[in-house]
Amino acid sequence: MPNLPRGHFVPIMRPSTVSYSFPDDPYLVTTDVDTSHATDKESRRSTGGHIIMVFEAAVLWLAKLQATLATSSMKSEFMQAVLAAKALK
Repeated sequence: MPNLPRGHFVPIMRPSTVSYSFPDDPYLVTTDVDTSHATDKESRRSTGGHIIMVFEAAVLWLAKLQATLATSSMKSEFMQAVLAAKALK
């Protein structure tokens, strides 16, 4: 793992989800992000969600239809990761 300055996210790849955590974080803050690409049959928008945990206890979560139409599953995952990062701020 590269030596990153404090405050940078480190992605942890899991099957079908992406988890972000701070390296050497004393509070053990982690965020899991997942989306289902184009699940709404009428608008073709993706359903996304994220959960923010401190010491492995959920403190904030969100699951809803994304406001913007994503043309790929990668874009919908990225948009959800941005929402999760904004929630951490």
